[in-house]
Amino acid sequence: MLRGIRRSMFCALGLMAAACGGDGSRAQEAPPVQVVPEAWLGEAAGAELPHLEALGDVRMLKDVNAEALFREASARQPAGSTRAAAEAPVRPTTERAFIGIDVKNNKAYRLRTDTANLERVAEELARRGLNGASRGTLDDAARLEPVNGDEALTSGTVSGQTWSNGVDTRIRMGLTDGYATNSWPYRTIGHLSAGCSGALVGRRVVVTAAHCVVSAYSGWNPIFNTFTARRDGATAPWGVQDAIWYWVPEGYINGSCNSVASCNRYDVAIMVLEDDFPNGHPGWMGHWNASTDTLKTWSSFMRGYPGCGHVAAPASCTARTLYGDTQQCKTSNAYSPDADGWHQEIEIGCDGSPGQSGSPIYSYDAPVSGPVVVGQYNQYYCDATGCAGNAFPNRMGHLTPSWNNSISYFKSLYP
Repeated sequence: MLRGIRRSMFCALGLMAAACGGDGSRAQEAPPVQVVPEAWLGEAAGAELPHLEALGDVRMLKDVNAEALFREASARQPAGSTRAAAEAPVRPTTERAFIGIDVKNNKAYRLRTDTANLERVAEELARRGLNGASRGTLDDAARLEPVNGDEALTSGTVSGQTWSNGVDTRIRMGLTDGYATNSWPYRTIGHLSAGCSGALVGRRVVVTAAHCVVSAYSGWNPIFNTFTARRDGATAPWGVQDAIWYWVPEGYINGSCNSVASCNRYDVAIMVLEDDFPNGHPGWMGHWNASTDTLKTWSSFMRGYPGCGHVAAPASCTARTLYGDTQQCKTSNAYSPDADGWHQEIEIGCDGSPGQSGSPIYSYDAPVSGPVVVGQYNQYYCDATGCAGNAFPNRMGHLTPSWNNSISYFKSLYP
């Protein structure tokens, strides 16, 4: 009976074209694609193999703006939509389920495992030192800053638009602004072709927002993306990488996600890239789960690629160029507890706007090599002059222990 309910759910969302009747239903008889690599470190950790189900064909959206689709969904949210719904904790369960999109073949899959397997893999990854940052294969010795304690809280021309407390303190961090191609860690942050941002946390693994890779409107269709690390306008110093897989929490596309308020807690995604960096690898940030109270004591930062067509864009905005706040990314109230009681959303005071969804919020204060991603930008609740007097107008998706372990898990599947 449960399987029938799940099947109906995915038919309704357009994720089981082959299995929901009509021509091509035989395609569902084919076995799922293999996602576990040879010599998987999970086996050394005693983790069980994941259970993978084929869900059928999907329709990939191309040449769309992910942020525009998300804003459309937000605008159609009922007035005064309840924060209470987001406040209710999810029911405790040991199962963790993810929806995977095979971008090259337009196929959808469901991966199921449990918390114990995620924890075993994460512990093994940490034991091998693979949850910290890596500088990749090429460094510019003359330009390694910013380093711990010296993260670009620099002077510069403030854009003059409004955000936190009615003042936008972002500055442009392009090549012509004195930030070199190899500036660390900016070379790990990239532009998504559908109009978002993201950060490498592994050789092929990017953390971003779920609404950047799956449409929260238009039938929950996946969105085609490429990733360009350290993009600067038309310049792509580390090449342009195609996405080959997306993985999002199942909660982001099932029946419990029916408004922006109820979807935000799940608005995080893994993007897996082709491994074809033409000029060496730029490296990646680490990842870490810090409690909401701990984050209030840490120095954190946000960098990303704002779009230039929104009222909250930086003044004299330069398209597809990195921007960062000259202020630290302070945190405040937290919402949306998960099954373990960890809050999945946190209010932040750093300035952002559409295009920066998926931007990393990162810190050097974790007990592993940094910087480490502790969350990603995913939503705003006011813009322009409407933010005056509001010190925390934006939200970040929090890397809870569950999601931090999930990142480790997918890094083990795509080393």
